[in-house]
Amino acid sequence: MARFLKHIGCDACGSSDAKAVYDDGSSFCFSCRTINSAKVSPYVTQNANKQDDEEVLIKAVRYPSDVSQHYSEGAVAWCQKYDINIEQLLQNNIYYSASRDQLIFGFEAEGQLLAYQARNLNPVSKSKRYYTCGDVNELLPIYHCRHPLPDGVNSRRLVLVEDCLSAIKVSYVEGLGADSMPLLGSGISRTKLSRLRPFYDLLNVFLDPDMWHKSLSIVKQAQLLGFRARPIQSDRDPKEHAYKELDSLLRM
Repeated sequence: MARFLKHIGCDACGSSDAKAVYDDGSSFCFSCRTINSAKVSPYVTQNANKQDDEEVLIKAVRYPSDVSQHYSEGAVAWCQKYDINIEQLLQNNIYYSASRDQLIFGFEAEGQLLAYQARNLNPVSKSKRYYTCGDVNELLPIYHCRHPLPDGVNSRRLVLVEDCLSAIKVSYVEGLGADSMPLLGSGISRTKLSRLRPFYDLLNVFLDPDMWHKSLSIVKQAQLLGFRARPIQSDRDPKEHAYKELDSLLRM
């Protein structure tokens, strides 16, 4: 995800320093709540191999025709249940399809949509809760830490989670300095882990409670690649924890 750069004055309300600017061109004023979205989605692949990136770009897909950032009350309520607010949805370029009653998490590179994951919100729908459109096998959808890094803290920590909302929530944990990445499932290949290694030293694997054995397997693979890796064990999904709880769990 986009990284926080600095606070500046806001032309909309006159505040001298309430406007936060991010490296994807987006901004958000914490005083008047004015949002300027990025022209390009901050969901980008971080592939150490340029040729691989070019091959992935060929496999672009399209969003549902009615996507927008006008969320239903149900969509907002579902996110707020996990302490994710509308501003965070807008900052992360999350979309909503009214015809499908889905939140859409898109993954883009250089302005082109590569894939997306949809979360069905209709409680009576017979469809799966999550489904993915497009090829995500080569994607590394990194959500960058949303807060300035504390003194003495570098950004070479990555937290692996299963779903996008959990990844977004981890990226807002203040003071931790951790990026996060959704696996869009519960597994990751050795090839993907090796592509992440040049960017990160410390790896936390925080999967859902019923996937502890998967966490241990990923940690073992990561350690063989030189990561300082450890699993996070909890009785709840990452997104179900309060921000302070996440901070404590990830620092243990």
